Amino acid sequence: MEISPNIFIVDLSLSYGLISVSGSNAKHFLQGQLTSDLDDITPSTHGLGAYCNLKGRIRALFRVFFFQENYYLQVPLPVLPLVLPALQKVARFSKVSLKDVSQEWRRYGIGIKTRRSKTSDTATLNLSAGEDRAFNEWLFGSQTVRIQPGETHCSNNRVVLTLANSPPRFECLGTTASFDEQWDHFSVNIKPGHLNDWKLLDIQAGIPEIWPETAQLLLPHYLNLPQLGAVSFNKGCYCGQEIIARMEYRAKLSRKMVRASLEHAPSLPLPGTKLIDPNAPGEDVGTVITAATVNNEHVEMLIETKYPEGQKSTLGLQIGDHLIPVSIKP
Repeated sequence: MEISPNIFIVDLSLSYGLISVSGSNAKHFLQGQLTSDLDDITPSTHGLGAYCNLKGRIRALFRVFFFQENYYLQVPLPVLPLVLPALQKVARFSKVSLKDVSQEWRRYGIGIKTRRSKTSDTATLNLSAGEDRAFNEWLFGSQTVRIQPGETHCSNNRVVLTLANSPPRFECLGTTASFDEQWDHFSVNIKPGHLNDWKLLDIQAGIPEIWPETAQLLLPHYLNLPQLGAVSFNKGCYCGQEIIARMEYRAKLSRKMVRASLEHAPSLPLPGTKLIDPNAPGEDVGTVITAATVNNEHVEMLIETKYPEGQKSTLGLQIGDHLIPVSIKP
């Protein structure tokens, strides 16, 4: 019996890595390194947190969760070797151990169509009988689950992170041993998804990423991280905290992250690609954060720019020999 098209799955293991943080002082250590408040990361909640340099520029943006006495930091694989040695160097003085466990865990992005309550923003998973219901019970330990973004569900040595409820998306993580034959049976029958489609949903939700091309270039405010709950201004000191707090309380923000699009782009722009204003040659007017294709003709992006309201209709991207106009979404 095949699972209905209500479910799709994306293998994230080849694109994202995982760092475990263990030890009696793990929470205190991370409080001094990340922009987010570790009090908000519990066995039932997860969130984003940035690791910045002393100038407040983001070195990595982690998805942080807690599972079986350890904290875990998920990050794009190419960024992991750039930040793990730096964190380990500091952790030696804190009785904390950091380890790359990317090869020990399997990670999947899962999307499920749901029925939404008319009186609540909370979605209710309403999968049909048979394989769909069995999959839902395997995933959450229950046939019917009410879900909200930011929740962590732990069941059978697996972690399920709720990312959104419109449309509902989850990350399912666990050690290789925890994905038993039943998962292999389900995954064969689930509609396969692509990383591009997963990133497109992130873009539509306004969730940024930091890749090597944009590491140590951007302040958290430029990526709207305070609005995403990824920056704390009252937990105490952390790397880059003085600069970040000054941006919050004293500076007039001149740049922010917005959604934008391209039409008829010959290729997908890479993170870190600079925007161009032909009327201001050489001026830093913006940067591509992440991009995904909608179809062969259309590209969706998150960009940070000094023209977040679309004041400059002349903004463009140079892709090969083509200067493609950039349209900022309202």
